[in-house]
Amino acid sequence: MSRQTAAPNLDVKEPTVIVTPATRDEPLPKEEPQQQQEQQGEPRSISFQDQTYTFPATATDDQIFEFLNQIPVENEEAKEPQEPLREMKSIKRYEGTRKNKDDEHISYKDKGVLSGGIGHQLTKEEKKLYPKGTAIPDDVVDVWFKEDMEQADNEITELLELHKIRVPDEVFDVLLNMTFNMGQGGVKKFKKMWLALEIPDFKEAARQMLINTAETGKSQYLKDVGNRALQLSARMAAVSNAEQEQTEE
Repeated sequence: MSRQTAAPNLDVKEPTVIVTPATRDEPLPKEEPQQQQEQQGEPRSISFQDQTYTFPATATDDQIFEFLNQIPVENEEAKEPQEPLREMKSIKRYEGTRKNKDDEHISYKDKGVLSGGIGHQLTKEEKKLYPKGTAIPDDVVDVWFKEDMEQADNEITELLELHKIRVPDEVFDVLLNMTFNMGQGGVKKFKKMWLALEIPDFKEAARQMLINTAETGKSQYLKDVGNRALQLSARMAAVSNAEQEQTEE
């Protein structure tokens, strides 16, 4: 949809023409005398951000560029997404959800724990509102997921500060994914993974995600979530030392 924003004059040779948006209400002039058209050439129309601007034939490319460059870019002030947002899509895919035949979210038992939405464990009060099999509104699911993401972000940030280490974004996201799944208490148990992160040795940290503390078999994490653990471990192992050096600069 065209906007009715007035545009400034261009500094060009006489006659000076005001650049105006071409809209249905203000179409380009079509009945200009033939002799004047031959002298001036055809006007130039350029579309920019869903709006068409008409420039006189005498306007140079530099003048047109300068004019367009002064137009504010839409969403220019949009903020960078916070860290939890980077991993949201991945977590949604891993956690999944359960719905009824009407495509409504429902509460369900997961390993004996009443859950709902996207991997959300219901509180005592929420259990009263949404007993097993009860439909849960989409807006409630959205709020739960946002709050759970923020909690996981705070918990993993707290652990990183406790160990006094900074990590590349990809490592942060892997740790955030793990924290969303098992909570801060679960992630704290990977003591050898944390030792490797302090070095840092991301390949060793990735290996420690998949083996038990005694290094005699699979970690409980790998047993519980299978491919999720394998894929997150692979992402951790793929992080290079160069990325860590950039983080520390």
